[in-house]
Amino acid sequence: PTVAILGAGAMGEVLVGGLLRAGWPAASLGLAARREERRADVESRTGVSASLDAAGCASGADVVVVAVKPSDVPRLLD
Repeated sequence: PTVAILGAGAMGEVLVGGLLRAGWPAASLGLAARREERRADVESRTGVSASLDAAGCASGADVVVVAVKPSDVPRLLD
């Protein structure tokens, strides 16, 4: 299965780290970030493919995790 994590903040990064430690291959995970600096940072540290396109990240994933604050959900869905 593939997992898309929408949100590259503290919550999203903790989820990615936990999945990697549990044995999930980085290639089966995707992460969506809001800012390029954060996207590049998390991608380089975790090895997980990160994107600025949340819809593209979620497309085709078996599981989509929304890892943003409730107040940020409308912006994520725009």
